[in-house]
Amino acid sequence: MSEARPLPEFVRVTRGRRVALVHPDFAPQVADALLDSTGVRPANLQGRGEMLSVDTPRGEVLIRKYLRGGMVARVLRDAYLFDNRPLKELQIHQHAWRSGVPTVTPVGAMWEQSGVVYRGAYATLRVPAEDLLAHLGKSDGASPVLASCGRAIRAMHRAGIYHADLQVKNILVSRG
Repeated sequence: MSEARPLPEFVRVTRGRRVALVHPDFAPQVADALLDSTGVRPANLQGRGEMLSVDTPRGEVLIRKYLRGGMVARVLRDAYLFDNRPLKELQIHQHAWRSGVPTVTPVGAMWEQSGVVYRGAYATLRVPAEDLLAHLGKSDGASPVLASCGRAIRAMHRAGIYHADLQVKNILVSRG
């Protein structure tokens, strides 16, 4: 497991009702991408909803717009009632990062509040990785990777983080 890592305070950018918190090393490109979709392109990745990508001097950043799943999606496709999901995810991600949990670099979050409804997006640095299911389908030596996954999950739990949907498609295996 890696040591605890410092993470600088995020920069707050507001445009109308939209608010973004962005890692200072990735502003202003990511702030513009989150708030106005400036410079974004499709990331050509599978998942719920469209993933976008923006290039920055520090690397490629992925932007995931929040979309609901399950039965709730029929009514609240991209909305969360009373829950600022992007801000909450950024806070948890920062805590994981600072606690030394192996994770991608948190880059930013954007939300727009309309009454009790929140909509938004989340940004992370893109790393060369694949989900655990894809990796296990191509790999003969699963034991070292599975042991590493176990250590990462234990680090999350030690940090007080419990993932409600932890499964093989939600664990990334980086190359190297």
